[in-house]
Order: sequence, then structure tokens, then C-alpha cells
Amino acid sequence: MTPLRHLVLAFAAILFAGGSVFAQNAVTEEGLFVAVGNPITSEVVQRIRNQVEPRQNARPVRTIVFDFTPTGKDVSNTDFGSCYSLAETISRLRANATTVAFVHGTVTGH
Repeated sequence: MTPLRHLVLAFAAILFAGGSVFAQNAVTEEGLFVAVGNPITSEVVQRIRNQVEPRQNARPVRTIVFDFTPTGKDVSNTDFGSCYSLAETISRLRANATTVAFVHGTVTGH
């Protein structure tokens, strides 16, 4: 048998064994990924709160990633009040979790 075939068979054996070899050193930390709708409105902020807050109360996560450009397109927000409300929500979450803003497009406005 070739070395590559040995490697493939060994990997397959680990997978079929339930991954117990990897489970001993597995990272158990969970995170949460939140798509932020555009434009940011009071309804979007409420949806985010409804998604994040119950999860933090039931089974807290250590990292929350907010995707501000979920479609990959440029976004612009003009509603200062809703953007400020979202910023306050995220700020409160920072007491118990690391928050990350994921932006992969141009963002303008508030």
C-alpha cells in the first residue's frame, strides 16, 4: 500500500471511531453568528435581541460575530436611532462575551 492510502485509511478509522482521539483536546467553546439586516431598523435590532439575549441567558457563548454585510454588498444606514440602539445592545453583551464586527463590503452612514 502507498503512504497516501495508509493516511486515508487512518483518517477514516478515526472518523468511524467517533473522533475520540480528537475529542480529548477539542475546543468546547461555542460562538454565535448574527447576520445584521440592512438597513438597520428598530425591527432588525429587536430581531437581533431576540436571537442573542435568550441564548446568552440559557447557554452563554463566549464569542458573538455580527456580520454587517451578510450579502457581501455595500450597505448604508441613515437611521441614527436604530444604529445607536444596536450599539447599546452590543455594548451590553461585551460584559460576558467577545463581540466581533465582520464587514466584507463597504459600510457608510451610522
